[in-house]
Amino acid sequence: MRLLPHRIYLLALEGRKTLHGRSLPSKNDAHDSLCRLTGQDFGFDVDAWKGWIRKNRKGLYGKNPGPIGSPLGLMGRANLLPMPPELSMAVLNVKAV
Repeated sequence: MRLLPHRIYLLALEGRKTLHGRSLPSKNDAHDSLCRLTGQDFGFDVDAWKGWIRKNRKGLYGKNPGPIGSPLGLMGRANLLPMPPELSMAVLNVKAV
């Protein structure tokens, strides 16, 4: 199972502290990253975030990051908070047990 950044941020918002023994972002960092990724702000309401992502998933990681002046701006997803070093690509591609 592959975990994309938004899913890791949702796990952190749900209160998870670790994933496979590795630290997850804080709730505040996860919230900030979701806001930058989506241009939305649902606070710490995980169900609202999941609903919006479910409805808008197709454009979430598309090539077009959004119009100029949008929260994604010209830099696209470069505005995201960096993923903690302990969440390497190996963690993002984990097998379901």
